[in-house]
Amino acid sequence: MTLEEFGSLVQTEREQKGISLEEAANRLKIHVRMLRAIEEGDRSNFPHVAYARGFIRSYGRFLGVSEEDIQAATKILSDEAGGLESNTEAQVST
Repeated sequence: MTLEEFGSLVQTEREQKGISLEEAANRLKIHVRMLRAIEEGDRSNFPHVAYARGFIRSYGRFLGVSEEDIQAATKILSDEAGGLESNTEAQVST
């Protein structure tokens, strides 16, 4: 599962439950912009990976998404962040 696929999944779940982004944001205490970024798979608007993983978990659980799907999305995010951190370290040391 990609982050875009996870985003589509949570958006579909939210819409099927008749929950607006604003309502979800208010209930979760997560800014609408962040929830929109999750739904769009827009990594450029994600905060630090540790916060983003927490937001993804909270949003997924709020909407009743399976733990497998949530873990898959957070793993991809962590893997991508790990690769970025490794690339940055390699560039600094050369």
